[in-house]
Amino acid sequence: MYPFSDKKRITHQEYQQNVYYDEFPSSRSLDSRWSDSGESQESIASSSSSTAPFRPTFSARIIEKTVKKKILNLGLCLICEVDATGINYGVKTCEGCKKFFHRNHPNSLKLRCKKRSKTKCSINPTNRTECQACRFQKCLDYGMTMDKPVDDVLKMTREQKILFMKLAHWIIEVHMRECVLTETGLEKFGESEMIKIAHDMHPVDRRFDAWTIIIPEMNREISSIISFVRDTRLLEDCQNPPEVLKTTMFQAFCLRVARGLSPKGWMFSDGRTLDSECLELIFGDDLTRDLVKLSNLIKLNFVTDEDLGMMIAQVVVHPRNGFKDLEFHYENVFNAFRVKMRKREHEKAMMTAISEILEHLEKIGAQQKAQAYHLLILGPKRNMRLGRRKDLLMSVGNKIMSVKQYSRRFVDNF
Repeated sequence: MYPFSDKKRITHQEYQQNVYYDEFPSSRSLDSRWSDSGESQESIASSSSSTAPFRPTFSARIIEKTVKKKILNLGLCLICEVDATGINYGVKTCEGCKKFFHRNHPNSLKLRCKKRSKTKCSINPTNRTECQACRFQKCLDYGMTMDKPVDDVLKMTREQKILFMKLAHWIIEVHMRECVLTETGLEKFGESEMIKIAHDMHPVDRRFDAWTIIIPEMNREISSIISFVRDTRLLEDCQNPPEVLKTTMFQAFCLRVARGLSPKGWMFSDGRTLDSECLELIFGDDLTRDLVKLSNLIKLNFVTDEDLGMMIAQVVVHPRNGFKDLEFHYENVFNAFRVKMRKREHEKAMMTAISEILEHLEKIGAQQKAQAYHLLILGPKRNMRLGRRKDLLMSVGNKIMSVKQYSRRFVDNF
C-alpha cells in the first residue's frame, strides 16, 4: 500500500494497526516525487486548464460504448457482487476485489477465517471486508491467478483524456473552495483551544452536551457538502438526489473532516478541538478508533487535498443500493481520477492506497449505520431522566430535519 519498497510497506501496515500518530509530513512536501511523468501529460494538463467556458457533464458517457463495452457490460463482480470493472487476473471483478487479491496474494497463507467453521463466510457488498480469508478463498475458487493479466480501463483518446482532466479540475476547484480543513487551513490555526465536558455530570447529560457542541459543526459540514455536490453538478439527471445524499452523507462527511481528526480529538473549522472523550461519547470507542485510523491512513499515504475532493465525488456517485442511474456518473468520476493520478509517479501504489482507504470508509459507514440507533437515541438506559431524554431526542430529531431541509434546498436549486 505504501509507495516505496515492500519492506517499508509491511512496516507501515503494522504501524497503522497499532500506533496513532500526532504529526505527519505534509503531502505538499512530496511535490517533487509526484511530478508530471511526461511531456504528453503536461500538454493534457495545460489543455485542460484552458480559460474557455466549461460546463461539467457527469451523466453522459464520455468514452464510447464500443471502447468500454467489455468493462461496462460485465454485470456484477463474481466475488463481492458489486459492479464489475474488468476481467482481472482471469476473473470478472470490481476494482476493490482486484486490489484485494493483488495485495493479499503474497501473504495468503497467513489469512484465517474469523468464524473458524467448516462453512465459508458469505461475501457480499456489505460484509466483504469482514473476513479476508474467505474472500481470498472465493477469489481462488473462481480461478483468480497472478499469471493472468489485468485489463487496462483507460483506453481513451487524447480528447477524452483532456475532458476527464477538466472534470477533475472542476471537482477539485469546488472542493478547495468549500473545504476548510485543508493542510494549509490547519496550519493557520496554530495552538488549538480544547473543548472538554465535565466528568461530574450524569452520563446522559454529558452525551447531550457533546451533541449540543457537535451538531452546529456537523450542520455546517453537511451544508458545505451539499453545496459541493450542487456546484459540481455531480448528481445531474439523477432520479433521487436526496436519497443518494442520505446514503452517502456520512462517508463524505468523514473524508471532509479527516484531516482534523487525531488521537487528541476533532479540530473544528473555527480552530477549536473537541477532545477524544467527547468523540467517544458521541460515536463510541470502536467507531472513534476507526475514524482516527482513517485520518492516519490519509496522512501516512500522503493523500493530498485534491485527492480527497476526488474521493468525496467518487463516494457520492457510487451506484450502490440500487442507484443504477449513477453508473455513468461513477464511470466519469473514476476515469477523471485515474487520468489525474497518471500525472504522478507510483500511480499504482497510490491507487492501491486510495482503494484501501475507501474500503475502510465502507467499513466505517456500515458500523455507523449499525450503531446509529444505540449511540444517538438509546444512550444509557439506567437512571435516565425523562426530561433529558426528551431534549436529546429533540436534538437528534432537529439534526435529521436539518438534513432533510438541506436535501430539499439542494433539489430546488439543482
